[in-house]
Order: sequence, then C-alpha cells, then structure tokens
Amino acid sequence: MVATTEENAEGVRQTGAVVAEVEISPREAEVLDLVGAHLSNPVADAIVERAEALLDGDQEALLATADALAALGLAPMTFAPTPMMTAERS
Repeated sequence: MVATTEENAEGVRQTGAVVAEVEISPREAEVLDLVGAHLSNPVADAIVERAEALLDGDQEALLATADALAALGLAPMTFAPTPMMTAERS
C-alpha cells in the first residue's frame, strides 16, 4: 500500500491509499485462510469502524463502535483540557 497526498482543483489536500493486487499460489492462499483470523486486531478494527462512522455521520454505527471498544475493555476516552488547549481559548 502506498499513501498518497494530492491537491484537488479547489486547493484541498486529499490523502488516499493505493492497494496493489498480488498473485499468490494456492498453497499461500490456504495458509492465509488458516492464519488470517489470527492476524486481525479487534481494537484496530473497531477504531477504523469508528472513523468510518464519524466520516459518514452514522450515529448508530458510532454507538456500535463504542460498545465494541467497551467490550474489549476500553473505556470511552475523556479529555481534560491541557495547558496548551486552555491557552488557545484565551
């Protein structure tokens, strides 16, 4: 995967990813099928789903990701103002 950053006609920077297709042997595909589930990261999956929900404005999916993160033992984040944040408000 190659990350790219481009500027559109309005001057807005856009970041994207390029995914390459790779040919693998039938044996390699079999191994990937066997270990694929063990390679997943449920925390990362939930964070990506949360980001997608935020981008899509999908409140129901956003709440579902909060439940998924809580089920993984991750409490909702709370933010206390840092000195820098307080200074920026002044």
